[in-house]
Amino acid sequence: MTTRISNSAFTQYRLTALASDGHVLDTIKLNAADDAAALSLARVMAEKHAVELWDGLRFIEHIKPTG
Repeated sequence: MTTRISNSAFTQYRLTALASDGHVLDTIKLNAADDAAALSLARVMAEKHAVELWDGLRFIEHIKPTG
């Protein structure tokens, strides 16, 4: 038996990668079950650049680069 997880159970978040001067480098769409899961993914992606996590117009967190 195969179990499928529908995308409808996930929220689409937006991750914005920022240059050191604050300019937007890239925007990536993330699907996650909740804010905590989205933050975990965002923290992994914040190696070289700061990132901001958004849910639509709702700002969630600014994460400084870890590298």
